[in-house]
Amino acid sequence: SLTALSLLGQVAVHRLPDFLLRDPLAAAFNVDAEGNIPSLYSALAILSCAYLLWVIGRVEREASGRLSRQWKLMSIIFLGLACDEFLGFHEGLNDNADLSSITPFSWIAFGIGFAFIFALIFFPTVIQLPSRIRRLVILAGLIYLSGAIGMETLTGHFVLSGAIGMETLNGAFVPVGGHEGMRYVFCAAAEEFLE
Repeated sequence: SLTALSLLGQVAVHRLPDFLLRDPLAAAFNVDAEGNIPSLYSALAILSCAYLLWVIGRVEREASGRLSRQWKLMSIIFLGLACDEFLGFHEGLNDNADLSSITPFSWIAFGIGFAFIFALIFFPTVIQLPSRIRRLVILAGLIYLSGAIGMETLTGHFVLSGAIGMETLNGAFVPVGGHEGMRYVFCAAAEEFLE
C-alpha cells in the first residue's frame, strides 16, 4: 500500500498539474526518502525483528546458552539498521567516499562489505536452524539485499548516466528528466518494496 501511494504521489508530481497538497503528500509517502511515513514503517518492521532476535537470544540462553550471544548481537545490528532506515545515516557515506565511477551511491560498496561480514559471522547460527526456517531466513536476506544493493545500483545507473538530475522537494530528492525520471521512480519503488 505504501509503495502504491508513493508511486501515485510521484506520478502526480511528474505528470499532473500542481494542486493543493500535491507536493507535501508526495513527500510524505515517497518510499525513496527518509523521515516520512514509509521510512517509519520500515524502521518499525526492522525494530520488530530486532526485538524478536533479542527474545530468541534470551530463550536460547535459558535453553542451552550456546548461541545466545550471536542472536543478541544480531538484534543489536538490526536495531542499528532500524535507526538507519528512518534517519538515513548511510547516505552520509555518499558524501565521504568517492566511488562515483561505479555508482553515485558510495554507501553500496560499504553495504556489500557489511553484508559479506554479516554472512560470515552469522552463517553458523543460521545453518543450525530447522531446514524450513533456514531457507526462509536465507530467502528473506536475499530479497532484502536484492533491493538494498541490487536495485540501488540500478537506480544509481540513471543518475550516473546523466539521464536524470535530482532536485529537492520538501527535503526529499526527486528525479527530474522526463521518461528516465519515471524509470528511476519505478526502480526506487521496487528497491524499497524488496527491502
